[in-house]
Amino acid sequence: RLFRQILPTPKVRDGCRVLIYGAGDAGELLLRELLNNRELQYAPVGFVDDDPRKKGKVIHGLRVFGGNGQLRSVCREQHIDEVLISSPRFSDERVKEILRDCEEEHIVLKRMRIRIEQLSEGD
Repeated sequence: RLFRQILPTPKVRDGCRVLIYGAGDAGELLLRELLNNRELQYAPVGFVDDDPRKKGKVIHGLRVFGGNGQLRSVCREQHIDEVLISSPRFSDERVKEILRDCEEEHIVLKRMRIRIEQLSEGD
């Protein structure tokens, strides 16, 4: 608590307020892209993650708020517009649960996809 009072809270830039679901490597990659690509018009607010050990951690200045069962309350408290799923590793059932929570809160749910496009033929 003392550190939160001493350390300044990072300013959320203008744009669609988003919460990143998944605070692992893919979540960090997504955050960096959102911060570096101004064309995306997203304002990252923080993370949620189902791993309870990650709750309270800070990634590039943004907090991991919690996870399983807390998505709706975090979205309300942080005035979230969209939730971005950072990893393809979520099971279909888990994605459906996240989708239900987002629909209950009238929040858009999106998933990050990384695509490699072939531009030439090899030998």
